[in-house]
Amino acid sequence: MLGRLCLGVLLTLTLSACITPASVKMYADATKQTADSVKTVAVDYRNICPTRRAYLLVDDSNPLASCDDVEKLGDALITVSTVLSDYGATLAQLSSGASVTYVTNTGDLGTAVEAIPAFKNDKEKIAALTQLAQLASSWFGQTYQEKEIIKALSDSHQPIIQVTEALANAMNDVTKEYAAESVGYKGLVKGFGARPTLGSDYAVWIMFNDWAITRSMALAGKQGAAAALSKQILKIGTTNTDLLNHAKDIKAKDALQVGIKFYQEASPVWEKVHDAYHKP
Repeated sequence: MLGRLCLGVLLTLTLSACITPASVKMYADATKQTADSVKTVAVDYRNICPTRRAYLLVDDSNPLASCDDVEKLGDALITVSTVLSDYGATLAQLSSGASVTYVTNTGDLGTAVEAIPAFKNDKEKIAALTQLAQLASSWFGQTYQEKEIIKALSDSHQPIIQVTEALANAMNDVTKEYAAESVGYKGLVKGFGARPTLGSDYAVWIMFNDWAITRSMALAGKQGAAAALSKQILKIGTTNTDLLNHAKDIKAKDALQVGIKFYQEASPVWEKVHDAYHKP
């Protein structure tokens, strides 16, 4: 409902005399919401390890055993998604005709993302992430001008591609973790052995068997949502490229279609993440 409402408002603005570049606004809004979905996954992933150790009895030789590594990667994913979300929010303001009021806090991004393999010791990717954060901050106090929007897309083009590719790769790693844990719970079900005869043992067997199966299915759902989100993250960079290709006439019908398509493709992914990660 919200997506249809936003779409309707933006189409109305474009068909009127308003000069708001609706395609960029939709792209920016969808970028922010996609990044916010990454935060949802990252928070869940960061908090998952203690539960896994308690119930799966992971031995210390297993790579799944290190909660410190899981928490560090989760925190790093939140840092990157926050920068991407801030970028989307400020670009949306810049393209809406209002003065930009959002100011980002970059911090020490090099240290903050060192837990992500795609960023660790890669000065170029860290510089790209820092550039996105600095671009958003540099727009503070500005208001819309078409040349500024085109310049913003151009300045962020290479950084957004590098950052989204690295973030998508990291999300793929998270997807593998969810898959591994889902399989682990299936193994736990097998470990329960044959169903005992009726009695107290039977009741306990049913309770733990149902719990493990439910847990495994929930994790499989999270795996699917994270995988879909990874693909959508990559589309942020390609959509930026598509918009740049239409930059000479940014309000043209074809540019608007780029924004609409990106928003429409992203909306089901956000819903999938919400459904998978907000179940009781």
